[in-house]
Amino acid sequence: MKRVFGLFLLLGMITMACVTTNKSQKNKMVYGFVLQETKCFGKCPVYELVINENGEATLEGEMNIDLIGNYKRTLSKEEFAKLTTAFETANFFAFQDEYKSRRTDAPKAYLSFIKGEKQKKISLQSPYPKELKELKKMLYALVLETDKWEQR
Repeated sequence: MKRVFGLFLLLGMITMACVTTNKSQKNKMVYGFVLQETKCFGKCPVYELVINENGEATLEGEMNIDLIGNYKRTLSKEEFAKLTTAFETANFFAFQDEYKSRRTDAPKAYLSFIKGEKQKKISLQSPYPKELKELKKMLYALVLETDKWEQR
């Protein structure tokens, strides 16, 4: 019985360490991107994508997505530069902080851009500007490249 309890305790500690590592990665980020999609009343994908200044990406897939669990990959310098250019060209920091839907079952996403001292997190529910849709689409395209992700 003590062994079973000890095993559950150890598994709990390992799980907490993984969650803490991903959250601390976001908090220490100097430059990067975050896309998080939350639950809805349908079959919305639920995940969080974090890309830091070194192009290191982590993906935590929760449900309704091909990659369930924790994954990692590294973006090429070109991929990272393309994202940076797109966010800067769209003038990301000038958008509102929140776009709300009148529908209660509308999916919600959070899109963040961190650039040194400048940080912005935008809450997205349709309708929202097409520029933000394109940025979200670019990040989600990375999630869909399932063959490039490696389980952590």
